[in-house]
Amino acid sequence: MNRIIDSQYFFVLGFQKSGTSTLYEWLKQIDKIKLPLYKETHYFSDLNFYNKGLDWYFKQFNYNDKHTHLGEIDPSYILSEEYLKRIHEFSSKETKFIFILRQPLERAYSHYLMSKFRGYESLSFKEAIKLEPNRLKNDENNFSFLNHSYLSRSNYPKHLNTFKRIFPSNKVLYLKMNDMFNKEKKIKMLNNILSFLDIKYDPCLVNLNIRANSASSPKSLLLQKLLYQDYFLKKIIKSILPNKFIFPLKSKLVRLNKKQIEYSNMNNSINGLINEKYISWNNKIVKETENITELSLSNWKY
Repeated sequence: MNRIIDSQYFFVLGFQKSGTSTLYEWLKQIDKIKLPLYKETHYFSDLNFYNKGLDWYFKQFNYNDKHTHLGEIDPSYILSEEYLKRIHEFSSKETKFIFILRQPLERAYSHYLMSKFRGYESLSFKEAIKLEPNRLKNDENNFSFLNHSYLSRSNYPKHLNTFKRIFPSNKVLYLKMNDMFNKEKKIKMLNNILSFLDIKYDPCLVNLNIRANSASSPKSLLLQKLLYQDYFLKKIIKSILPNKFIFPLKSKLVRLNKKQIEYSNMNNSINGLINEKYISWNNKIVKETENITELSLSNWKY
């Protein structure tokens, strides 16, 4: 495959609601790294974009000669073997991969809160995870795959084993989201990333206090509906504004409508919402994930 620029490529493949947006905000401050203007291009997971070809893909980065590393952070890519195979065709054995993981049930609950915030979920968390298998089985347009796959996306061994089968020899770095909430650990996390990518950069120049896309509830239910569900209004806006203005406008309105849920409060909310079946499931996932990643995850068990 011909390279357009002489850069080291890397991908952060997962997992959703595990700190990938915060990691994007950290890494885009490093002048040797070029990330897409918007965090996720969905190039490898959306045929509408993939069929536009690599010229379209590289235009999403707006890179220049000072950038030595080109990377993308998109947790949708880990969800499908087909998506990973597209990346495999694009990449080489030198391409590096990063995964950031979160306690499985905690990640599932945060995913649930996001779907609820967007107006895509009306069930309680207990009901949602109970009905998840049926929702995914009867999913005609991938809506539940995207918005109701709470436990499925937290099944790290399944996704990581698929990845390892397709990329058996590429270098991989595994990280824990928990470390983002500790001053010393997040500095060490960034140093590990820089070392893994072979980048010399002073981590003190990076603002590590940024937290992005944290669990939230809407301030205004009406604005939430207009942003995520009112397709008639979306058609009107798209007919008036060019595409390059729509995403920044929506992002700004979403931020203004967010009321952040504190991390500690969210963890406390999970207690009492789950029964022994899901506790056992969580602990099984944790044990298998430990074996794959060699991370110490004992504090993720109930």
